[in-house]
Amino acid sequence: MSRGGWSTALVLGGIRSGKSAFARSLVGGPAVRHLQTGLDEVAAESGRLAVLIAGAQPGEVLLVDDLGRWVTAQLDRGPDALAAAVAELVEAVRACAARLVVVSPEVGLSVVPPTAPDRAFVDQVGAANQALAAACDAVALVVAGQATWVK
Repeated sequence: MSRGGWSTALVLGGIRSGKSAFARSLVGGPAVRHLQTGLDEVAAESGRLAVLIAGAQPGEVLLVDDLGRWVTAQLDRGPDALAAAVAELVEAVRACAARLVVVSPEVGLSVVPPTAPDRAFVDQVGAANQALAAACDAVALVVAGQATWVK
């Protein structure tokens, strides 16, 4: 662990909860490398995000925003491929030499979606969140702009 008692953190929250703003407050400063998962270069290849995280050096600060968009980009590859990509990502997080904050939507506080694609998204993001929460030093939940550390 590093400053603040952690070196890797997962920040969860609902839509417009303030999770991204809270995550930015954790990393601060201009030297932060933002890995935006909605961009093609990060989402197009399932292993690209893991490679970027694993390749980070001590002293670097990474902010991944957000895991939900990355999962969405991986859904068409099928559940087995997505599970393998999540496992690869978890190993990269565990081995990350940099300070790392990952932002992800919390999907466990709502009703079960009515459509199969939406249920698949919720299932996969929920599984990814659980795996990353186990791998990270710290986990925060943000509600209405207020953060609580749950790990």
